[in-house]
Amino acid sequence: LTAIRRRFASTRLLGPAAILLALFLLCACSGGEEGKKAASTAKEESSTTESAADAIKERTSGDSMVVEVNAKAPAFAAPLLGGGDARLADFIGNHVVLIEFWSVFCKSCIEEMPHILKLHDKYSMRGLTVLSVNTDFFPEARIAATLRKAGIDLKYPVLRDVNQAIAKDYKVELLPVTVLID
Repeated sequence: LTAIRRRFASTRLLGPAAILLALFLLCACSGGEEGKKAASTAKEESSTTESAADAIKERTSGDSMVVEVNAKAPAFAAPLLGGGDARLADFIGNHVVLIEFWSVFCKSCIEEMPHILKLHDKYSMRGLTVLSVNTDFFPEARIAATLRKAGIDLKYPVLRDVNQAIAKDYKVELLPVTVLID
């Protein structure tokens, strides 16, 4: 916790908000009671869910991954769900960027989206940008239908990573994965 405070204390954009965001993400990944129940249920149903032989699998444990501090985030550009394109470069330097990687097959991904949406609503005016990266190769209609069925109306960009190039650059092997770039 002290290391997190030191790491985020220098963040000019969000200050205390960055600390709260980091703590929230750590708590969400630590496998509290809800996380343990969800992981247990997911394990009973299936330890992994795959859409194709090379598909990214669903993470069913509460383990989190650590990346090198001060590592540069790989740049990317991708088409948006609904049309247009988005580039990471449009947001880096002006915002703290939270990237969520997900799939329509990942139950945990869909369950965490309302929590990330709350973070977006609370901190977007203070410099947080959320980018959602969908790793499926399905048509847009199926992805949009999955979100509608789950009752999720994302207010931030949903990028299409059909070939999983962004996921590979970020070394995403299991889902869900949330990356925070300051």
